[in-house]
Amino acid sequence: MQTLQNTTASAYALVDMIVSKNLTPVFDMDGVFIDATHRQICKPDGSLDLDKYREMSTAEHIAKDKELPLVLALQILGNLGIEYHICTARVLCDNTKNWLKARGIRAGVYMGRDGLNDNRRDYVLKAAKLSANFCEKTRANMVLIDDNTANCKAALEIGMMAVNVPFAGH
Repeated sequence: MQTLQNTTASAYALVDMIVSKNLTPVFDMDGVFIDATHRQICKPDGSLDLDKYREMSTAEHIAKDKELPLVLALQILGNLGIEYHICTARVLCDNTKNWLKARGIRAGVYMGRDGLNDNRRDYVLKAAKLSANFCEKTRANMVLIDDNTANCKAALEIGMMAVNVPFAGH
């Protein structure tokens, strides 16, 4: 697993790696190209309070989500016509889709939670989504870009490459 800092220079380096190795990237959202920490409320044990997060998923609150430097990588890949995908622990509501569209982010496949009652751990959710959407042979040429090391390890276990982007926000 590689580690990459979330900078503009890293966005260009990531695009270079994807292009030179002919990889299909899969991007996590929060902590990778979106900063939604203003909506993240933790439980006393430190885990994310999903119910509160979902309550804060209104158009008004999502509009306040900030772009992180790696958003540039998705925009460049899109401009180059290189397919990429998104795999997030969010429920992909219309407000999120509108936020993405406004920034020119148009993934090939969007993978997220299966509704409000889907409470699987991130790494379980992402491994299941990636395995269901892509065969083993295809996953061998894919790279997950994620801020959660458990998600990166899960990607490695299902035959993908992984790039960890540390994020102190959650």
